Amino acid sequence: MFEKFKKLINVGSSKPEKDYSMNPDRDWKIILVIFFVLNIVLSSYLFMTFRDLSNDSAFENNATSTPGQVLDEKSLEEVLGIYSLKEERINILLGQAPTSTDPSI
Repeated sequence: MFEKFKKLINVGSSKPEKDYSMNPDRDWKIILVIFFVLNIVLSSYLFMTFRDLSNDSAFENNATSTPGQVLDEKSLEEVLGIYSLKEERINILLGQAPTSTDPSI
């Protein structure tokens, strides 16, 4: 089988090829070999990914969990205060009559 593969890509031939002109037979053989190698690699990767997904092992988190950062309560209160002021301002504006006139009238 290895001898057939050698003959396929002309490796180990007795006479070295010195002619670098176009050789469609050689070029097609190279393209086919590269295509099949890439298909084998891609198929292997996809099979391993499918196997991991079917076993639910792809979703496991193996990283060690670190304690989460505690929220700064003072900053949180400041943000909540800003939003409550905005809410009060919007309620005031919605309760008042509009002060500008419509120019299309």
